[in-house]
Amino acid sequence: MEAHILFAGDLDQGILYVSQVFLEAAMEEGWRAVRVSSSEQDGVIQCQVVISDDALARLQRAQPDVALLASCKAADLLEYSVKPDGLLIMNASQVRRPARRHDVDVVFAPTEPEDGDKEPVLASAILLGALIALTGWVSLDRVSRILQKSCKDEAICWAFRRGAAYVESIGRIADAQSNAVGVWH
Repeated sequence: MEAHILFAGDLDQGILYVSQVFLEAAMEEGWRAVRVSSSEQDGVIQCQVVISDDALARLQRAQPDVALLASCKAADLLEYSVKPDGLLIMNASQVRRPARRHDVDVVFAPTEPEDGDKEPVLASAILLGALIALTGWVSLDRVSRILQKSCKDEAICWAFRRGAAYVESIGRIADAQSNAVGVWH
């Protein structure tokens, strides 16, 4: 398995930080992983990470399988970059429009601060939690440990757990709905 993950958002949203946390967690879990590119365009920072369970065949930028889009500008610029049947994880607090893609799975993760903290990096940490919970490519505990070690900011660790909990809650809702539908058939 090989996956290309695009991380993108505004310059102040900690995109490089969350991509580095993901990269470190993937390597600790035995993936071959590398950041193949990073750039800034129109105020949007973006980087792509590749993970593979085998030797990394392509070290160039490729069409991503998954995109974590933390800002409206990033969504407008990069929503169409994801492969068909891929996954978009978007910041529901900033991308206040429906997804334009209908050939990918889309998750709008809520990132509104619950305690009034407007730190933009917290939104990216929430989206990282959603990414980990949705893909299962690395363990939530490993990422939590790396976050605690690297930043010492409990708010970022809390935001990460909040993103994962959101995905788990929508999974339970989907399971409950599918069970209810099953009763009707």
